[in-house]
Amino acid sequence: MAGIRTIAAWVGALMISAAVMVVQAQAQDAPVWVQIEARPTLEEATERARLYAQRLPDVAGFAIGGRWHGVMVGPYPRAEAEARRDALIAQGLIPLDSYIANNSGLGAQFWPPAGGDIAQAAPTEPAEPAAQPEAAPATAAPIVTSLPDETPAEARQTEAALTSDEKKDLQRALQADGFYAAAIDGSFGPGTRRAMAAWQSARGAEPTGILTTAQRAQLMQDFLAPLISVGMQPVEDRGAGIMIDLPLEVVRFAGHTPPFSRFEGTGTLPGAEVLLISQSGGRDRLAALYEVIQTLDILPPDGPRNLSRTGFVIEGQSPGRISHAEMRLVGDTIKGFVLAWPTGDEPRRKRVLAAMQASFDPMGGVVLPDQPLDNPPDLLSGLALNGPKLTRSGFRADGHGHVVTNAQAVAQCGRVTLGDGSALEPVAIDKRLGLVVMKGPAKPAAMVAFASQSLAAGTDVAVAGYPLGRAGGLPVLTYGQLSETGGAAGGGVFRMALVHQPGDIGGPVLDPAGRVVGALLASAEETRALPDALSVAADAASLTRLLQAAGVTPATATDTTALSANALDRKAAELTVLVQCWAE
Repeated sequence: MAGIRTIAAWVGALMISAAVMVVQAQAQDAPVWVQIEARPTLEEATERARLYAQRLPDVAGFAIGGRWHGVMVGPYPRAEAEARRDALIAQGLIPLDSYIANNSGLGAQFWPPAGGDIAQAAPTEPAEPAAQPEAAPATAAPIVTSLPDETPAEARQTEAALTSDEKKDLQRALQADGFYAAAIDGSFGPGTRRAMAAWQSARGAEPTGILTTAQRAQLMQDFLAPLISVGMQPVEDRGAGIMIDLPLEVVRFAGHTPPFSRFEGTGTLPGAEVLLISQSGGRDRLAALYEVIQTLDILPPDGPRNLSRTGFVIEGQSPGRISHAEMRLVGDTIKGFVLAWPTGDEPRRKRVLAAMQASFDPMGGVVLPDQPLDNPPDLLSGLALNGPKLTRSGFRADGHGHVVTNAQAVAQCGRVTLGDGSALEPVAIDKRLGLVVMKGPAKPAAMVAFASQSLAAGTDVAVAGYPLGRAGGLPVLTYGQLSETGGAAGGGVFRMALVHQPGDIGGPVLDPAGRVVGALLASAEETRALPDALSVAADAASLTRLLQAAGVTPATATDTTALSANALDRKAAELTVLVQCWAE
C-alpha cells in the first residue's frame, strides 16, 4: 500500500485531477465553503462541529452524500474562501487537507442546531499544539463527491494523470470490494477493466470499464472509510525515530518507556493499543527483545511467531484481543511496532495493520535510550506484563513429545505450555508423588536414559531446572548427594543433600553419567519436617511405572562412565524444559 501514505493523499490527488473541470463547472462568484472535516455518523459530526464552533465563526454542518456528514466554514465568495482556508491552515486551526466545496453536493443542514445562527459562535483562543510525537490536527476528510460527470474519453484523460501508486491503490480498493483478484501492478489491463465494469454495474452505473473522477473518488472513499473512522493520521515520533500512520481516534501518545513509545487507548475502542519499538543493537539484542516482548500483556501468548536473523513477527490471540508485533533490523538499530485490537472488528483491524505496515518509516540514526534487556520487570516499568501463574521444571521422556513434570503445574490452570508457548495436555498422573506425564509437540532430542539400578547413598547427583522461571535462560544444575533411599524416605522416593528452588520442582535428577535417576518433588506432608538442606525425589522405578501408564516405554542405560561438567550441562539443556501454568 505504498501509494496510500496518508488518507489525505488521495483527497489531494483526486482533487488535482479534477481541478480544471471543477473550475469550469462553478461560477467564480458563487458562494462556496471550506470543508474541514467529515464524519461517518451524525453524532460524531455534530460533536466536531460544536468543538470547531468554540474557536471559529461561521461553522456549519451538512450531509454530504452516502453516510458522511461534513463540517464546513462559510459560505464565502471563492477568492475569500481560498484566502480564509490558507489563513486557518497557517494558524493550525483546520486540517492541512481542507478544501473548497460548492453548494451542489450539500444535503440537509445539521449545524447550527435548529433555530441557531451560522455566525453566532464566537471563536476562542486555540489550544497549544500537541507535543511530540506530531500528528495532523484532525482526521482527514473523505473525498469530495460533488464532481462533474465525465464521458469515457474525459475519464481516460483524467485517469492518465494518475501515478502508478494511485493506480495500484485503485486496484487494492477493487480487490477489497471483491471485484479484482489479479496482481497489484498499477497496469490497467483487461482484468482491471473487467473489475471496474463490475464495480460500475453493482452501483447502477454504465459498465464502461473506465472509472470517472467521481467514481474513483467514491471507490477510494469507500475503501478509506475504515481508516477515516479511526482517525488514521501520520505520526512522527522524533524520540523513537519512527514515522508511521496511527489510528489517533482510538489511541493517544502516553509516553516513552525505552525501548517502547506507548500509545494507550482513548476509550473509543476498548482494547486498542500501540507500541512503537526503537532500540540500538544487532541480532543478539533482537533475539533478547523477541523474548522480552512476549512477557507483555498487550501480546496474548497464543498464536504463531517467527524469529529470523533480520526480524520477527508475532501474532497473539485471546478471546478478547488480537495483537500483531513485527520488528526488523535496520542497520545497527531495531525498529518495529505492536498493534493490539479487540476481536470482532477484524476487517477494520486488517486495514489499520496494512496501513501501518505500508507507512512504517524508520528514521536512521535515531533510537530511544538504550536499556538492558536482562531484567524485564525494570525494563517494562509502566507496562502491564503477561506472565504465567507459576512455572515449574520438567524433562522430556522421549522424542515424541512426552514430558514429566510436577502436577501442580497442571492443577487449577486454564492451560499449560512449554517455555516456547507449545501447549501441553495431561496423559497420566501419580497423585501420591505429585507427578504428571504430559503430551506436547514431538521434538527429537538426545536419547533420554533412565538408570537401571538403584543408587547407593553418597552418590553425587544434580537437579536440572529453571529456578528463575522465564527469566532464567538455560536450565541450571544444582549439585548434591543422594543421602537416603527407601526407609524413612518412603517407597519410591529418595532424599538428597541439596537445596532447591520452587522453580526446580519437576526437573530431572541426573547421576554423573547423565542418566535420569529421579524427578524432584514438591514438599509433601511426609517431607515438611525435612531440614532446608534436604530435598526429595521420585526414583527411576516410580518414573518408569508412571510412563508406562502413559503408554511410554522408557529407555534404560547401564553405562556409569562419568561425563565432563560441560557434557552434563549439555545433557541437561537437551532434556530439561520450562513448564508454565496460565490462568486462561
